Amino acid sequence: MLFTTAADLLMSLIAAKRDDRLDLRLKAIERYNFLIIDELGYIPFEREATDLLFQVLSSRYERGSIGITTTVAFPNWTEIFPDAMAASAIVDRLGVGSSSR
Repeated sequence: MLFTTAADLLMSLIAAKRDDRLDLRLKAIERYNFLIIDELGYIPFEREATDLLFQVLSSRYERGSIGITTTVAFPNWTEIFPDAMAASAIVDRLGVGSSSR
């Protein structure tokens, strides 16, 4: 299990990307059977951070468990992410509101 704040997770991913080690960091995160991301929405995300979070969630989609803590209701996730499309993509990868899961 990996417990991390959203800010710490994304700062580590941005640093790994800048050091050309993003693939290694993503693989390290994939090894955990349960990823808990705390404080999602505490600070709004820029485009780069949103794209990196989407990569993490996509790589775990239907393969690993994810827990999210947030004080922001799903309809207001457009306040966290740079645009409605990004918020929708993130929510989709979490399987929120889907009747098929």
